[in-house]
Amino acid sequence: MRGWIKSTIGEICDTGGGEVKTGPFGSQLHQSDYQGTGTPVIMPADIINGKIEQSRIARVSQNHVDRLHKHKLSKGDIIYGRRSDIGRQAIVCNENVGWLCGTGCLRISLGNTSVIPEFLHLYLKMPEIIGWINKQAKITKIEEP
Repeated sequence: MRGWIKSTIGEICDTGGGEVKTGPFGSQLHQSDYQGTGTPVIMPADIINGKIEQSRIARVSQNHVDRLHKHKLSKGDIIYGRRSDIGRQAIVCNENVGWLCGTGCLRISLGNTSVIPEFLHLYLKMPEIIGWINKQAKITKIEEP
């Protein structure tokens, strides 16, 4: 009988040909690039209760999608807020395929691995895991002499 294997998300991605990638930086995508129609760009505020909320989602033209193609989402990717509320994350479903990972988020693509994306999604929602990640993400204030 096989047991559990302890591994980091980075190791899982490396083994399966996946990746953990931040969304485009501010210099790549500006507020002025957003418009009322086009391809949705998911920001941390669009991730609510493990789902992607579309009511206020920003959109960009196809030119921006083509330019930022490395940030396109695929089914089973996990989009994760990397600023403010660290616990915000959602799994990408069929309707979100081709949308863009926005600034303030990161995309976890597991690649060809035995880890089921839905399992990782549920694991990352656990309060103790959110707490642990939050502790790792804290920046300690350095007192000047």
